[in-house]
Amino acid sequence: MGNWRLLVAYEGTRFCGWQRQSHGVAIQALIEEALRSILGKRAIVYGASRTDSGVHALGQVAHFQQPGGTREFSSYELLKGLNAKLPPQVRVLRLKSVSAKFHAQFYAKGKHYRYRIYHGRIFPPLELNRMWHCVSELDWEAMQAAAPVFIGRHDFHPFSAVSRSERKNKVREIKRLDLIKKGAEIRVDIEGDGFLYKMVRLIVGTLVQVGRGRCSKEEIQRRLRSRAREQDLLAAPAHGLYLMKVFY
Repeated sequence: MGNWRLLVAYEGTRFCGWQRQSHGVAIQALIEEALRSILGKRAIVYGASRTDSGVHALGQVAHFQQPGGTREFSSYELLKGLNAKLPPQVRVLRLKSVSAKFHAQFYAKGKHYRYRIYHGRIFPPLELNRMWHCVSELDWEAMQAAAPVFIGRHDFHPFSAVSRSERKNKVREIKRLDLIKKGAEIRVDIEGDGFLYKMVRLIVGTLVQVGRGRCSKEEIQRRLRSRAREQDLLAAPAHGLYLMKVFY
């Protein structure tokens, strides 16, 4: 009946991530359940990124093939129907018919993630579960000096939670890594052609350790050269991470 592309946003606090799990509520499962209610048949939804439990998204891309034997819908009807059946923390922002060849994951050329850190003494309550509260002193200049080390093509196995046997190719290219400070908020914007499991959170956690004086630019360079994962890395909490955009 057709291939549909979705742009999805969600506040991920109460969910176990994007991918369907045997435990917890996943975004993928919620959308599939809503589609079953609308279409009368099961449709599998494929996402561009398998965001972790507690991670948010403003620009998740997904697609599904409408099963045969279901009636035709306009994009407006499907969009309205899905949002009526989804919880308020999940919204389909856009929906359109695309080529049968389109695949949200395999056609993706890159992604933009943002991590938000609050570096003030009193945490604003309306940002609960949306930022990482770092109360320790941070050397801003040291963090800015260390960030460019990650840019370029590297074997990012040392900055991932992926085992050597789990995936052969661990080389990824970071095209942009910006640290922006606005008042008490620090934003880390990372763009790359792909990301390993927990890679963004481990990069952000490492930069915070640099700011705390517990790591250095030279130590990051050494770990990238060694290609060996060490156990003392700090992963930033999931609730400060946002999937902003998927590039095609």
